Amino acid sequence: SMFSDLVSIFGGGIDSQLIATRAYVKPVGFFAPDSALNIFSMGLSVATDLNAPFSVDADNNGEVDVDAEGEIAVDETKGVTIIGVDVEAEVLNNDLIEMVPYIDLNFISGAGYGLHVGLDTKFKLPIGIDFQIPVLLEYRHFASNYIPMYFDTFYEIERFSLAGQSAMPKGRYLLGDDSPLNDGEGINGVYGELGFDFLGLVTVAGKYEHYSKTDAEVQEEEAAQAAAELDGTEFTPIGKGTFTLLLLVPALDVLQFEAYYRRTNITGADDIFKFDDRSMAVAQAKYQLYPFVYLVAQASRRWVFEEASVDEDNVRTAAGYKATDDWGLGVEFAYQF
Repeated sequence: SMFSDLVSIFGGGIDSQLIATRAYVKPVGFFAPDSALNIFSMGLSVATDLNAPFSVDADNNGEVDVDAEGEIAVDETKGVTIIGVDVEAEVLNNDLIEMVPYIDLNFISGAGYGLHVGLDTKFKLPIGIDFQIPVLLEYRHFASNYIPMYFDTFYEIERFSLAGQSAMPKGRYLLGDDSPLNDGEGINGVYGELGFDFLGLVTVAGKYEHYSKTDAEVQEEEAAQAAAELDGTEFTPIGKGTFTLLLLVPALDVLQFEAYYRRTNITGADDIFKFDDRSMAVAQAKYQLYPFVYLVAQASRRWVFEEASVDEDNVRTAAGYKATDDWGLGVEFAYQF
């Protein structure tokens, strides 16, 4: 409605119990809907994973074990809940621009907090066609034991094995007594979104976030750089950036295209577009053969869990998530109510 709303999401991946809900209200609208103060909205968000893995079965090498169904064997679970409150004000809304400043404060149960202060703007160009440019800029300050966008694109992987590199689930990394995030310093960061929507025919959106390095990370980086110079090897700085790019072409009834790219731990501008174990990408095209019947072609780079193996030369490969390229062609049946 005009003055309040409620949105809920129930999701499930590999035996996950992920629930999210958000409610917002325009408090002034209840008693003075025509008031100039009716630009203010207040919201409450709650997201929880009721059975987040807290520890997984691992062998003596610390590598993740799998069960009979080929899924990661969970030893212990622990709920992770995030509660957020937000306030925003629609200070400007006309034929040329929409502008909404906001403040968002989130708390993770048993962990830290995150403060987001931003400006959400949409430019509407008066060129005779529907052409909009949404821009979002945000400052962030986080406690050391807070993870922004905790339930992100990689969550179904990281909930079992953080970053695909170890037998430490994301929940334990955040909430465990032995977490490296405990007793650390807070960090500052920036986040930005830029998009183009052309007549609803083509949508392009990019997101980038970057955070300051902690004192411990600076010391670690300086030591690694000194060691690299001594050994004559290449030095790789600690990456603190994440970039996401989305392309949608939903315009045609018979042919649709979409593509998605995401890269984590970016070290610099020359490290944004690369395909390795820090990248994920999907491209998909759909062609309508008959009503409700589509031919679908897809190419992707995904993280796939692989068990430990030993090749014919007796070289052992550790278990973990590996970047895997894949493609496929199939038929999809879809009906919209």
